[in-house]
Amino acid sequence: MGTPRLLIVDDEKIVRDLCQRVLEKLSCHLTIVGSRQEAFVEIAEGIFDLLITDLRLLDGDGIEVIEAFKKKSPEGRVIIMTGSPTPEHRLKRAADLGVREYVFKPFEMDEFVRIVRKTLGNDSF
Repeated sequence: MGTPRLLIVDDEKIVRDLCQRVLEKLSCHLTIVGSRQEAFVEIAEGIFDLLITDLRLLDGDGIEVIEAFKKKSPEGRVIIMTGSPTPEHRLKRAADLGVREYVFKPFEMDEFVRIVRKTLGNDSF
């Protein structure tokens, strides 16, 4: 894999800024958006290795973002960020889409970076 390409989707500016600050230190290409609609545009226009998304977005459901991402990039990996309890049926749908990693807000930056590296399968970048 060359430089990993990450798409981050969260409607909270503070979370987007934190993700950028933490992940820009890694050797990866970041695309960060604040809505489901913006995520759909980015997914349609590019290829990403990793999607990091909140499930509850102001303009819709993060599961729909995951579905669009997996349709375009079946081998792409996904990390869900969530700050609220997630109903079991939504977690099951995410698992059915191949989601194996979750980050619970607020999260520790070191733990977040560890999960990103683990999910990409590359602890060296």
